[in-house]
Amino acid sequence: RATIILLGFLSAHLPIIVLVNKGKTTQAPQETNPGKTVNLNQRTTQAHYTHKEPVSLPHQTEGLSHQGTQEEGVFLTQLRNNFPYMDSLRNQNFATGLRRFLKANEGARDSVASILLDPATPIGKFANLALVLGSMDDAYYDRILLKALLMHRDDPARAQWAIFALGTWRENPDWNQRFGFDERGPMILRTEDGISTPVYHQIEDWAVLKALTPFMLHQDGEVRTAAILSLRHSLNSADVRESFMGRLQEESDPGIQATIAEALARNIKNLGEEEKSATVDALIDQATNTRMEGVRMKILHPLQSAALSPPQIQKLENMAFDDPSSSVRRFALSLLSSQGNRGQGSRQILLKAANIDPDPNIRSAVIQLIQQQSAAIEPESLVPILANDTAWNVRHSALRALSEFPPDPESASIAINAVKNAALNDPDPKVSEFAMSILHGGGGK
Repeated sequence: RATIILLGFLSAHLPIIVLVNKGKTTQAPQETNPGKTVNLNQRTTQAHYTHKEPVSLPHQTEGLSHQGTQEEGVFLTQLRNNFPYMDSLRNQNFATGLRRFLKANEGARDSVASILLDPATPIGKFANLALVLGSMDDAYYDRILLKALLMHRDDPARAQWAIFALGTWRENPDWNQRFGFDERGPMILRTEDGISTPVYHQIEDWAVLKALTPFMLHQDGEVRTAAILSLRHSLNSADVRESFMGRLQEESDPGIQATIAEALARNIKNLGEEEKSATVDALIDQATNTRMEGVRMKILHPLQSAALSPPQIQKLENMAFDDPSSSVRRFALSLLSSQGNRGQGSRQILLKAANIDPDPNIRSAVIQLIQQQSAAIEPESLVPILANDTAWNVRHSALRALSEFPPDPESASIAINAVKNAALNDPDPKVSEFAMSILHGGGGK
């Protein structure tokens, strides 16, 4: 059943990521917080984002066996001279081996860090190595990555990789084979050389938060994006939340602004009442900007779970009837519909829109919203729409809603008579044939 609430926005909960290792696929992690898919090409530095729901990351662990590792000199020589290789799978296996090697041989970490900090290190090696070190969950490597970020703060290509490394997934630290995630999965960051890892980390280190937050203001959009994606799970920090709120209004890039809005919307359940109200107000205000379709899509689902205040509901009602943008009206009506008993007369608001909105697509969608509410539909409210609306798709939606005959005999009789009338008299065959199928037991399917 079509639903306007989703707006084509959410995918199924708890998706699976595929982990590739030596030609075999295994089930991957699952996570507790939602995020984004990030397909980042290290040479073009072009990022593409698509919303996904939370994943869960693996709980299995690996031992720190030395099997498959090499002597330090040989290993570091390969890192300096051969990595990254031409083959993605070989790069993933090398990254796994490097991570295992560093965990078992702390004496080698200064040598590896020196490669990252060497200005002559090629960007490809820098990107891949940064992600490996970022996965270590070790304060030493955080300081190395912060040092690299300071060195390259004016070099967007390298700065973004240092930032992403600080936001790399670090849970289950003994699980080494974490660089072959399917790039189509949620929150996945992928280098051109095939190193793929989730960008999900709740940063607790104050020094890292303090260092990353200013990059949300960086003049380069890709660097700002890296900072926002890496910090979006760290809104438990009041300073980070304040920075996100500031960027919500000031960000000029619609895609980045949508990412900021989504992070704020998903965090409102963790806020006190006063801060929650201020955040919802800011999000609704931003949603009225007709340019910000991405913002409306990203915040709708999280806000549907929130209990809105009477002033916020009134603001949405004004948007639903007064805003010239059909997209804004649709957003407001979808959000009002989700309020159920919390909203004052939400059913009446929806019925009014179903009768008077100038856009037939919205009138049709609003009837679907009414159908999805838990309260039983009163056939009397939809029969006039079925009989009189000039748009066939609106009449079709009204017919579908009426096909769910109510248990009350009198109401059911009204609905059945309306369906019979449509079967005999509707001028559009798509509607009349649909009505006929209902009468013959098709159930409106």
